[in-house]
Amino acid sequence: MQRLLRILPLVVLGLLTLSANAWALPALKSGSDTVDDATITLRVLEQTIVDDVRSLCTLDIDIVGAAEPFTGGDTVELWVYEDDVVGDDLIWHHKFTVTAAEVAANHVTGNFDCSGNFEYDGFGGSLELYAEAEVVKDACGWTCTYDRPTTANIASLEVDDDNAEDDDLPTTAVVAGLGTTVNRINADQDWFKITTSAAARTIFEVSHYPSVGRIDAVMYDSNNTVVPVAVVSDEVDKTLIIADPVAAGTYTLKLSPRLSNDFNFYDMTFSLDLLSVECNVGAQESRLCGNCGEEVRTCLANFTWGLYGSCSNEGACTPDATEIATCETDGTWERTCDASCAWGVFSTCAHIVCTGAETQPCYTGTTATRTVGACTDGLQTCANNAWGACSGEVLPVAESCDDTIDNDCDNAIDDADDDCAVAGGALGDPCAADSACGNSWTCVMPPAHDIFAGGYCGRAAQCANTPGECTAGGLCADVGGSDFCLKRCTVAADCRQGYTCATLTGGKACVPKCLNDTHCNLVDKPTCDVASGLCTLGSAPEDTSTNTDTSANTDTSTNTDTSSQSDTSSTPDGSADAGADTREPGIVADPTCGCSLRRQTSPVSASLAIGLGLLALLVIRRRRS
Repeated sequence: MQRLLRILPLVVLGLLTLSANAWALPALKSGSDTVDDATITLRVLEQTIVDDVRSLCTLDIDIVGAAEPFTGGDTVELWVYEDDVVGDDLIWHHKFTVTAAEVAANHVTGNFDCSGNFEYDGFGGSLELYAEAEVVKDACGWTCTYDRPTTANIASLEVDDDNAEDDDLPTTAVVAGLGTTVNRINADQDWFKITTSAAARTIFEVSHYPSVGRIDAVMYDSNNTVVPVAVVSDEVDKTLIIADPVAAGTYTLKLSPRLSNDFNFYDMTFSLDLLSVECNVGAQESRLCGNCGEEVRTCLANFTWGLYGSCSNEGACTPDATEIATCETDGTWERTCDASCAWGVFSTCAHIVCTGAETQPCYTGTTATRTVGACTDGLQTCANNAWGACSGEVLPVAESCDDTIDNDCDNAIDDADDDCAVAGGALGDPCAADSACGNSWTCVMPPAHDIFAGGYCGRAAQCANTPGECTAGGLCADVGGSDFCLKRCTVAADCRQGYTCATLTGGKACVPKCLNDTHCNLVDKPTCDVASGLCTLGSAPEDTSTNTDTSANTDTSTNTDTSSQSDTSSTPDGSADAGADTREPGIVADPTCGCSLRRQTSPVSASLAIGLGLLALLVIRRRRS
């Protein structure tokens, strides 16, 4: 409680002062006085830390023997006081005798460290400090009034700690911003925290007054482990901490008095240099060497790769190397080094199979390719009682699609070889040659098939004989009197420009559009619906009185009822106008049109033929009668 009462007025005064001032390290204040031959100068800080065992204080003297010369045995006595209302407090005292050299020079100078515990004056606020000196010269005699200079009072504000408290633990560490943090007091542990997003060189400069108490520093990582690369050094006026480099992460810095109760003021400057990073410290990288061996390098503390180490864990041989050894007295066998640099097993012992230098045909390819296409035998020669390598043979290679040679020896040359098939258009796509279509299709196009303007990737087919010809997603149907593999569709939008989705036998497919009525020459659908591109019944009259031929339409009732066929605008794909024949009729071989189906025999023409036949029969009978 007593200490709290002492601190309280200091805190109030400190807050009032700090609100109006923001300074760096407290400045030195000085006071001087000269009396006769003696001059003294006192220097103290403008602030004093309560309970600091060594508050900064220096006292300079300069005494000459002008009025009275120095003699042996002369003395000088010095005091530093704190001025109180009742009885001044002695802060420091020193007395010495003038040396022979000083007597000879008739001049005494000195700089004295009067630092110490200024103690609390009991009132709070400021200490009033002053110095006094007394010079006793024997030559002056008993009647002498000794030189006794006394400085004026120097005010030093008493402070207890800085306004960053409580920062005494890692968990309450204050974030250290780039630049300088000023007017800090190190009376206990002070913790700072930094975070770097990449590898960096960090520098902390803790400026203080080392003569009255050193400040120690320790840097920790996020695991509260001392950072090994953080180097701390005592400089003339500061403690320097350089960590070069540190990885990206969060770090803390602890500052504390080197000696207990030896407090100090300080300013801390923090700077950061981001570094280019080749690797993460401790990471390893390996590469192959020698015979399937490995050499490793490690990332150094400066985030750069070290040198590769020696090659280790090598195998017994080089991949694909061969070794021939004797076996069973008169034979040899061979083994090959595999991909893991280990020897394989020896082959079967090969005994003497030939003598002299005879030759024989040889071929190391498959039996199926021997003497097929470009593939030919080679020749091997006997050497050392064994057949040598096969020389001059021609083995299969990838098919070259434009040299008229069966390069891969499969009895297929150039485009006839599946390897040369061009990946091209899909079913129903435009084309100008077979090569523009995918492997499954050919180009159906004029002049062979005039109705397919712009070409049509598909295939001429025979639906009745080979119904499976369009298994690759197509529909086999009659178009213009011939069967074709066509692209299936659901609506007209599924077909490309110039084609539409028509209902054919077996489903819907993309067929050429009609452009006018001349493209629609079927009696049951003589009108071209230009909007849909389909041939329809339209408004043409229909005579059903002689429609007795139902071979093409087994149900004639649908041919006499046109109520459902009078409007095709709502069914652009023609699905609503199918009639009894589920195919959409096409017409003439016009390069710009493709409306397509076989022509139907006109019911009127059929009736007329029957009538003429009956008339001829009657005439013949009359002649016979």
